[in-house]
Amino acid sequence: MPSLGTAPQSTRFRLPHTVGQAPGHLLMMVCDGALRFLASAEAHYLAGSRGAGSANVEQAQRILVEMMGALDRAVAPDMTDALSGLYQRVFDLLTEANRTCDAAMVGDARIILTGLRNAWADASVTARRPLGRLNIAPLTGAEKP
Repeated sequence: MPSLGTAPQSTRFRLPHTVGQAPGHLLMMVCDGALRFLASAEAHYLAGSRGAGSANVEQAQRILVEMMGALDRAVAPDMTDALSGLYQRVFDLLTEANRTCDAAMVGDARIILTGLRNAWADASVTARRPLGRLNIAPLTGAEKP
């Protein structure tokens, strides 16, 4: 598996049910998929099923590579760097977990991704709040500087 830093842009996860979804919702869907693979991997490793555990870890790693490929440093360099480091940490944990069949390491990766998923969920809710509650009028494009 390549390092996340070499991840190519891909369209593998552009499925019909994702069309028109808000970016925050899409990210939660992707995280949910990775979390399902990690829960399965953890259970398989605990049951002694190395092959099935490894296959699930690799699927989660593929999702992480996709997440890394979606980052755009030109838009938000500080956030991109932070997320890139986080994704790389999870990827590295999973690489070691896969090498050693360590369910606890998979659990640690799952905790990190769960925190990230929950942060995106909170940000998505905040972004959907009506501006009127904040006493801020939406921009129409006709404003003069």
